[in-house]
Amino acid sequence: MDGSLVLTPGTGRRRLPRLASLLARGGRRTWRLGLLFLHLLLSLPIALVLHWRLRRGRLAFPQAAGIMAWWCRRLLRILRIRLEVHGQPLGTAHLAVANHISYLDILCLAAVRPLRFLSKAEVAQWPLFGWFARLMHTLFIERERTHGSLPAIEAVAQALAAGDAVLCFPEGTTTRGGQVRSFHAALFEAGLRAACPVQPIAIHYASPRDRSRPHPRTAFVGDDTLLPHLWRLLAEPRIVAQLRYGEALPPQGTRRELAERARAAVSAALPPA
Repeated sequence: MDGSLVLTPGTGRRRLPRLASLLARGGRRTWRLGLLFLHLLLSLPIALVLHWRLRRGRLAFPQAAGIMAWWCRRLLRILRIRLEVHGQPLGTAHLAVANHISYLDILCLAAVRPLRFLSKAEVAQWPLFGWFARLMHTLFIERERTHGSLPAIEAVAQALAAGDAVLCFPEGTTTRGGQVRSFHAALFEAGLRAACPVQPIAIHYASPRDRSRPHPRTAFVGDDTLLPHLWRLLAEPRIVAQLRYGEALPPQGTRRELAERARAAVSAALPPA
């Protein structure tokens, strides 16, 4: 051998599809970044008015929820996330509980039905999503505090008693979507106190190759940070988000029993792992 480069037949042809794929992903990112910037720019006057009204206590939750539902639907279209909704969300005050995969969960759920969310306190400082959370009258919980769940239970119970629908993610963290972790029972106490039903919701982002499997890039887990994760999503051709609304569970039994029934309902609604 003299060290010269030898190309086997077909080597160049195999590289062409990969090059085309890279160019397509780059084109999608560029186009969607432009649309995203335009969406945010056109939304700025609305955002300033909403923020002004919020700071003065003049922004009622139904008002904010209707506007933000429109905003979320537009954002999902830019990200090419198509919603498939199965079942019916309850129209009265209730505690909604769902498995948790990504910040996309909140966009998808808010696009379907007005909900107040329970979120970790640091989300309030996130770019864009923190502003969105505050406008949606999100209830924030400081998980690092001792007995931090006690004020959260009280806040959720008060919101339910006022007639709002509140959503929480009882797993306490995000997962890759294949399995449902144990549900923390503490927040189910709020549903029992307010005598409100609990509606389980199963969230599934379908893989483009096998819709029964989770999408490989939607999960926001581990050391993921917001902007790099969003950058990856902008290159995806299309994402299908499936929301399955289960039957309402009556506020009966202990909070642990209620949590186990809700988890079983969510797990049963997801495609088998």
